[in-house]
Amino acid sequence: MKIPKILVDLVSYILKYKVYAILILLIVTLFVHVLFLSKRPTKALYQKEKTKIHQLNEQIQSLQLVHHTQDSTIAYQLKLQNNIHTKVDSINKQITKTRTQHGKKINSVRNFDNDSSKLNSFFSERYK
Repeated sequence: MKIPKILVDLVSYILKYKVYAILILLIVTLFVHVLFLSKRPTKALYQKEKTKIHQLNEQIQSLQLVHHTQDSTIAYQLKLQNNIHTKVDSINKQITKTRTQHGKKINSVRNFDNDSSKLNSFFSERYK
C-alpha cells in the first residue's frame, strides 16, 4: 500500500511547523526561566535583608521605649498641673471669702462715722 503524496506532504508540513513551535516554546521557557533565576534572592541578599529587618525592629523598640518614657513624663506633668489648678482654685476661694469678710468689716467701719472710741475698739478687736 502506497501512501498518497499529498498525505506525506501534509504530515511533513505539520511536523515541520510543530518542530518550530516546540523550538519557539522551548526558547521562551528558557528565557523566562533565566529571567526568574536572575531575580532569585541569594543567601547574601537574604542575610542583608534579614539584618535590615533586625535593625528596623531595634529602632522600633527604642522608639517605643522613648514614646513610653514621654507618655510617663506627660502623665506626671498633667498630674502636677491638676494639683496646681486645685491649689489655685482653693486660693481663689480663700480670696473671695476674705474679700467678703473684709468688705463687711469695711462697711461696719464706715458706720462708726467719726466716733474715735468705737473706731479704736474696732481696730483693737480686729488685730488681736
